[in-house]
Amino acid sequence: MKALSSVIAKVKALLAGKQEILGVDIGSYAVKFVLLQAAGKALKLKAWGYAPVNIKADATPDERKYQSAQALRDLLSVKGIKTKLAATAVSGSSVIVRYVRLPKRSKEEQARSITSDAEPFIPFDINEVSLGFHILGDVVDEGQRKSEVVLVAAKKDLVREKMGVLSLAGLSP
Repeated sequence: MKALSSVIAKVKALLAGKQEILGVDIGSYAVKFVLLQAAGKALKLKAWGYAPVNIKADATPDERKYQSAQALRDLLSVKGIKTKLAATAVSGSSVIVRYVRLPKRSKEEQARSITSDAEPFIPFDINEVSLGFHILGDVVDEGQRKSEVVLVAAKKDLVREKMGVLSLAGLSP
């Protein structure tokens, strides 16, 4: 229950004064969405939708992006969705999640040094990934105080692809 409360709080923070947000899943074979509305201390599911994407096996990456965007745009139109603020996710082999222990620092200091600290843990060129982190808490490791940190790295190409689909569909990522 505590984890769910944390997720709700983070989604509400993402709304940052907005009343609704569209969660979009851009898959290989379908696009899906949920429309969430802030409702007091909770989130309310206002609408949802699913539409298959008929992408030919020999389609180019640009054709795939356009067809996904068109399917999403059509789905939102049919469902009467006007909200433009959208959030999506990335997944697959181009995304790496690592739990690591780093020297104890303030969040600001971690942010400044995260790229160099993360490089040994990320199997991609560090300049080709979008990198994020969250400090989970303090631990004592081999007698030293450290921060337990979750690192998330996603290849920039993948992030650009997802953002491109949302933009082509007329949404604001």
